Amino acid sequence: MALAKLWNALFGKKAVATESAPNAASLLSIPPSRERTLAPSSPNVTGKPVPAVTHASKAIAKKAVTDFVKSESAEQPVVKLSRKKTKNRDAKVVIPAVATVAPTPTPVLRLFRRKTNAWTKLLGNSSVGTILDTNVGDGSRALEILESIVDSNTPAPRYVAIGLFESAGEALNVRQFHQKIRSAGGQPIVIPMTLTEGLRRVSQTIGAVDLVLLDVDTTVIEEETLVKLLARVTHPGSIVLRKDQSGRWANTPSVRRKAA
Repeated sequence: MALAKLWNALFGKKAVATESAPNAASLLSIPPSRERTLAPSSPNVTGKPVPAVTHASKAIAKKAVTDFVKSESAEQPVVKLSRKKTKNRDAKVVIPAVATVAPTPTPVLRLFRRKTNAWTKLLGNSSVGTILDTNVGDGSRALEILESIVDSNTPAPRYVAIGLFESAGEALNVRQFHQKIRSAGGQPIVIPMTLTEGLRRVSQTIGAVDLVLLDVDTTVIEEETLVKLLARVTHPGSIVLRKDQSGRWANTPSVRRKAA
């Protein structure tokens, strides 16, 4: 509206009342060939002649428009928004962890060869897959038995030990027992119970074994409960060895006959 008033003050009212006031861009873009298209005597709505547009009037209008634009821009200051890139120095770059799989250790193949010792004559050519020992002691007897039956062509036999170990103050603890049996090529199985409870557990979990070592008092072996339990953990081909008072081992086939 302010621009229209300025135009009317310089050149009179608009040529056509229904048209809107020309903007600054349209005033500056009038080609020279059309400077005199408006006749001086062209009547407007009021009947008054419209003055012709000349070079002088165009220069005056251009200057007036320029001053008006400057005044309008001076009233509205331009606010510049500064974009600063903030750097978070405390931020840490998180590198995704890559799951590393530990290489599977190559199993060490050990070659076992049977050795001829005192147990070779007692066991003969019998196939022994499971051994039941009632008194491990220091573990030396278990190593000798395994050396006489274990080789690289036969499956590792199970060596079942019934005893209280640390609770009874025995010379060999459970960990040492496992180490000795594995070093000789056997599979250790520990049953930390008394003899009667251990035999009952063997009959319920393992079943019949191939070799039984009775390192207990003679009076205990004669008990009816123990005889029945021994019958449940043996089969017709089982070898039952008993240690006498002199420390010698002898075959005891009478155990199964008493149970029958």
